[in-house]
Amino acid sequence: MAFSLRRFLRHTPARTLKSYCETRNLDFPESVNWEAEEKALVKALFEAIDGQPIETRSQVTADFERVEVMTDEVGQRAMLGAVADRGRLINVFGDLESAHERSLWLFLNDAEAFHRAEEIRYADYYRESRSWDGFIGPVGAAVTRDPEDIKAFEQCLKDHHRGIDGSGRSCISEIFDRDGTGLTQVSIYLEGLPSSTVEFAGVNLTRRLQRPAIEAAITYSPADGAIDVIAKGGRPVREAVCRMFVEALLKRKAAIEPIVLRRYDLSGLRRPQDFPTDPEDGIKSVVVTRMRLRPYGDGAGRLTIEAGRNDEARLHSLSREWFDNKDPLANGFMVQHAKLSIEFYPQTGARRGKILSFEITAPNKCNLRDHTEKEHLIGEKYLGRWGLVQEV
Repeated sequence: MAFSLRRFLRHTPARTLKSYCETRNLDFPESVNWEAEEKALVKALFEAIDGQPIETRSQVTADFERVEVMTDEVGQRAMLGAVADRGRLINVFGDLESAHERSLWLFLNDAEAFHRAEEIRYADYYRESRSWDGFIGPVGAAVTRDPEDIKAFEQCLKDHHRGIDGSGRSCISEIFDRDGTGLTQVSIYLEGLPSSTVEFAGVNLTRRLQRPAIEAAITYSPADGAIDVIAKGGRPVREAVCRMFVEALLKRKAAIEPIVLRRYDLSGLRRPQDFPTDPEDGIKSVVVTRMRLRPYGDGAGRLTIEAGRNDEARLHSLSREWFDNKDPLANGFMVQHAKLSIEFYPQTGARRGKILSFEITAPNKCNLRDHTEKEHLIGEKYLGRWGLVQEV
């Protein structure tokens, strides 16, 4: 979702917005009345920010964009894991009205912890994405903080990337323990290949050289040896980064083994399913809204059948109606991909329940992440119960 200044102002209480404006020494006109009702204050603030010099306006927008990124469940958890005194922050957060206010409060009161929370969110958000690979390494090791070891690690990263595409002229890594998780994280910033942009300098065009910082991250669990590597460049790059980490920062020569991803079995979806759930989880309905089929064996081509979750006729009924006795779900086709839509009952005060949609592609791709409590519930409890996870 694109950033909206009006939306941000509506979701953030006046008291914390005022603190931000005072901290940044913003010169606002008298039309900004901090005691005004919300609609009038949002309008006045928007106009006051819009009327600032372009440098000031750009900085305010950049600050608020960083804050808003941290308002999802992943960001909120990351902030709690970024501070030394988690209990104190929980108490502070309990008195704040919204995720926007909590994020802006940390941004204003502990810039270092906010930056660390951004790094934690990056690692957690992209875990099990296309930029992730997991490995099992040595158990019980400690990540060294020795400056010479860190320097050697950074040099290995620079040498490796220069050999790939000429990038990696500079590298900075930051090591910290994540509170309450037992994880140690290494955040990496590697200089990418230079690029240039054309921009305005006053009323004239100018070209500016950029040296982008490419972010990567490693998390290590001493308890079980699990190592997560989030980095662009494909599995070979991530495996190489993992080996450098083990040798330079864990000071071990131990072998690493890739984590075997969960494998999915979609064959049961060829027949209508009941998708049983427990009442306490608040799930109203589960519907298959799309399936992509392919012939068994080496047959060419794919067939996609799709039905909206609100369609009176469900997907299996439509397939039988359309194809009659040549229904592909009953004859010679296997399910390669499926999209499921889960509707939850409305929470107290809400008019509608939330909809969670996700897709599974055999054998081991699923875009259901562990970002929210609902996603965690479905991924850890129900996919296996519904017969969608292959028994190993």
